[in-house]
This record gives sequence, structure tokens and C-alpha cells, in this order.
Amino acid sequence: MNLREKYTLEIQSIWQDIEVLKKGQIYELDRVPGVPRCSTVGQRLEEKLTTLLSKIEQDVDGSIETVAEIIQNME
Repeated sequence: MNLREKYTLEIQSIWQDIEVLKKGQIYELDRVPGVPRCSTVGQRLEEKLTTLLSKIEQDVDGSIETVAEIIQNME
């Protein structure tokens, strides 16, 4: 399993926040409750990237592998 597959959920989560920023869907522009502030998106990206890099450095299972294992144990 390559890195993109192993950490697909973590990477997808980061891409989603990048899309929010690219589309300008931030509270400072929209003033809509439930739309994140730009600083919130930045904090989320920082935390997600730090977590992902830590998992890669420590060769920890990605979330997709953890979910697959839980599902397999339920069967």
C-alpha cells in the first residue's frame, strides 16, 4: 500500500480544507453561521498536517486501515 492509499482519509481531510479556502467559503466573507473562520481553517490544516506527518514518520496505520480493521473485527 502506497502513502496515498495508506493515509487517504487524512489527505482527503486536508484537501477539503484547501477547497474551502480556494472557494472563499470563510466566515469573514460569508458571515454565515456554520461557515468556518479563516483562522479556524488554518488551525485545522496545521493540526491535520502535523498529525499526518507524525503518522508517516512513525509508520503508524492510516485511519483507513484502522477503520478497515474495525469493520473486519465486527464480521
